[in-house]
Amino acid sequence: MVREKHELIWLSAEDIAKQVGVSSMTIKRNCNTYEEFILFKQGEKNKYYISSECVDVLKFINKLRNKKNAPHKEILEVLDKEGFKKYIAVDMEVVQENTSKQTLEQTMFTLDEVRKIVAEELEKAMKDQANKKDEQIMYLMREIQDLKRIMIEEKQAILEIDSSEQQVNNEEVQEIKKESWWRRMWNR
Repeated sequence: MVREKHELIWLSAEDIAKQVGVSSMTIKRNCNTYEEFILFKQGEKNKYYISSECVDVLKFINKLRNKKNAPHKEILEVLDKEGFKKYIAVDMEVVQENTSKQTLEQTMFTLDEVRKIVAEELEKAMKDQANKKDEQIMYLMREIQDLKRIMIEEKQAILEIDSSEQQVNNEEVQEIKKESWWRRMWNR
């Protein structure tokens, strides 16, 4: 079973009055008098909008009033007997209050969800920050190790240079010692 969405068409009291053949004031009065059979809403500046479904009801009411001069009570009974659709008037303030309560409850639920999300994001941010600090520490440790290695290599190079200089000096001294003491004195 497929249900089609039925959209209401709202017409102004003036448009309905033209269709029914009465004044717009009569239409407004009938809306208020027979409100359980007429679906209407009141807009700004006391402008009435009536559902297009209710044109037949208004025509029927006009016929009963003008041709039969029927009183209010009799018109209500005839409308009921004829099976015209009845509409329930809903106090919009009550509906809005209930809607506000539901919205508030939904908002409170939403606030709890938001708190949970914020807590999760905060925890994630803290973990990320800790990971970044760990990465920085590891990077600095590698840098320190590299610097130590470079310093050790430089020391070894300096020691090798010193060692080779010492060896050269020792060789020179050995050569000088090999020469006779007489030559050593006169060469200077």
